[in-house]
Amino acid sequence: MWFYSSDKDSLIEEVTFMRNGESSEGVILKRTDFPDYFKHIHEERILASDDAQNDNRTLDFVESYLKPLNVFSRLDSSIFSDGEMIGVVIFEQQNKSRKWDFLDKNFAASFSDFIGRLIESEKRHIYERELRHRINYLENDLKKKLFDLNEAKLSLDMALEAAQVTVS
Repeated sequence: MWFYSSDKDSLIEEVTFMRNGESSEGVILKRTDFPDYFKHIHEERILASDDAQNDNRTLDFVESYLKPLNVFSRLDSSIFSDGEMIGVVIFEQQNKSRKWDFLDKNFAASFSDFIGRLIESEKRHIYERELRHRINYLENDLKKKLFDLNEAKLSLDMALEAAQVTVS
């Protein structure tokens, strides 16, 4: 999974899981180094590249990534949250080409949609917690002000009562 930097000029590897059980993270792909890929991933919901080493959309990766890792096919699916593209899920086939079929593409889209929904759910949970905190703060502040107002009213009532006693 890769997520956009705050300025949207880079994709940052959040985590990559490999078949052998290893994982990696932290690689940064800059828009300036991979302009064609960034252009196409924004234009296409699913970028299915059966022959990634010869596909115009992924040619930016051939020498630096695809050949060294022996990646022949890629299936990239955009992650959306709140209607905005925030990242990409990438599936790869090493050692041989793969023709991505409808089920592969549907799985990739469903998986990236699931990730987007998880992120939205976490954001909503954070907002709800902040809202509860603010409501509690306001309720306590209101209680304190009502108590202070009640105390002021009692003092005023006592002062008025004393003033009436001295006048009579």
